[in-house]
Amino acid sequence: MHSTPVARELQIRKLIIPPAPGILCAFGKLVAVLRHDLIETHIFPYTPDNGARALAIASRLSDAAAQLLAADRVAVDKRAISVHVEARYVGQSYELPIVVDCRDPAAWPRLSHAFHTAHRQRFGHSDSDAPIEIVGFGATAIGEVDTPELPILGAGGSTPAAEAQLTVREIYLEGTTADGAGAWQQARVFERSKLLANNEIAGPAVIEELSATTILYPGDRARVHASGALLVECAP
Repeated sequence: MHSTPVARELQIRKLIIPPAPGILCAFGKLVAVLRHDLIETHIFPYTPDNGARALAIASRLSDAAAQLLAADRVAVDKRAISVHVEARYVGQSYELPIVVDCRDPAAWPRLSHAFHTAHRQRFGHSDSDAPIEIVGFGATAIGEVDTPELPILGAGGSTPAAEAQLTVREIYLEGTTADGAGAWQQARVFERSKLLANNEIAGPAVIEELSATTILYPGDRARVHASGALLVECAP
């Protein structure tokens, strides 16, 4: 409702108003991937004899992550699980996550090289002679979900169909007069669900829908995209 006045204040000339903007975050939650993060703290030195212990912890977290996705009814081919070790140089107060393959016995010997490389990339230096300390372990489980295909609007002309216009009524638009005050103006009122791709609407106008109301001020122009989004050009 306040998009175009805010855009003018910020000197933004073009806006995209998606379909159903009032419930867009709820829709996003429905189509977002499922994610579980498991974290455990285990502090011990990085030494060869701690390899079996470390990989056992990592494997257990990986299995727990897989069980969570199974409980979510995510198909096996739509699961992705990654395991990482939190490592740091002894004496540091921050750590870096290093991805490990917990099913590969050679993953532990390779971890030191991966850590030194990651430290150099992140901070610009590394010390291959400095002792490494393990701080914790984590597993991230991602489950892909089946997302619906969003509808594509049928094509129309630049002028909206007669049934798309609900009425004409007076609305009060602030800041539209020379002295900065507002005024009552005649505005056409449209039902968004009946607009077609390529329809164009000039302000002052009101575009109503279930979850939101879009106001076009004098000089604003909106064009309907095939996706259902309103592409608004704001008047200066």
